[in-house]
Amino acid sequence: MTDKNYSDTFKTELGDFNFNFLTDTIVEKEISENHTIFKTDAHQIELFKFDNFQTLMKNDLKIDDSYGWIVRITKTSSIEEKLLIRCCLELNDENVFWDYDSGECLDALRFYNNSHVVSIGTEDGEMMKSRSVQNDWMPRRFEKILGFQNNQETSFTKYKDNGFETEVPRLFDKEKIYFHYLVATKSLKVNEEFANEVDISTHLAIDIPKRVLIEKLEIVD
Repeated sequence: MTDKNYSDTFKTELGDFNFNFLTDTIVEKEISENHTIFKTDAHQIELFKFDNFQTLMKNDLKIDDSYGWIVRITKTSSIEEKLLIRCCLELNDENVFWDYDSGECLDALRFYNNSHVVSIGTEDGEMMKSRSVQNDWMPRRFEKILGFQNNQETSFTKYKDNGFETEVPRLFDKEKIYFHYLVATKSLKVNEEFANEVDISTHLAIDIPKRVLIEKLEIVD
């Protein structure tokens, strides 16, 4: 039996992004390049790590660095087990500011100081609902609880302490579910002609849907 908690870190100029998932038990682990399979008493968890995904960006906007995690989970038994995923920034500078930076189908946060900007993004509840309707690594039965319900958006992923926390819902045997988390960084260079404009390069970099990630990273869906 291995450690029941997994962690990974992506270092940025504003601090470290710590990615963690927590489970009750990990009984087996298979590691290959950028792809790890964890087997627990109740789930199979696939983790894909990737960096420098600038080639997936729109409009050829430039960023300095990028990193991402894809988590695919398959229920393998009727045993109940809690799974929790966190991806949060541990700040190393008290002079860092932040804003919500969400968009259509995107939940995102933007961190910045006078020299760098870092964005983190993940799917919002509406995007999860859309995949649920298509039974695309999101069980169809979740369509009724995801997205806008009773004038508020419902998602399995919540804003949490400078990042996101996903509480994986209870799955039935053989059901599958998918989540991803993307981080992009850029150094700020002042252009006097456009000094008051906000650079949105990192926002666009993290606004990548599942189908594009899977296709470009050549992951068998």
